[in-house]
Amino acid sequence: MTKLKLDPAFADCLGEAFKPLGVYLNFFQPTLKGGTTREFTVMMVNDEAKPLSGQLSLTLETRSGKVLAHSQQTFAIPELGTQRASMPLPIPQTAGDCVLKTVARPAGRRAKDATVCRR
Repeated sequence: MTKLKLDPAFADCLGEAFKPLGVYLNFFQPTLKGGTTREFTVMMVNDEAKPLSGQLSLTLETRSGKVLAHSQQTFAIPELGTQRASMPLPIPQTAGDCVLKTVARPAGRRAKDATVCRR
């Protein structure tokens, strides 16, 4: 029998999609205008039967992981509930390929319990 091998990037995204704390960054434009501040909408869902709270961060990073801009705020989601957050992020005057990354870190949990969404 042949063993299937998943693409590592696909496996990473799939793993994030099935976590009980869901994070979705509503952004799909190919470019951002530098020297401005943009508001990004982040949707969160809590599939656990208890409230969750913690830190929500939004970063603009180079492909190598250098952070170019950062925004952070707290979140609190009721049990089996949702939350919508508006997060401002200053867009630097930097040319090149970048990644927008949203990370939700539940309070009192291990780092592996954080949920990530990338664009």
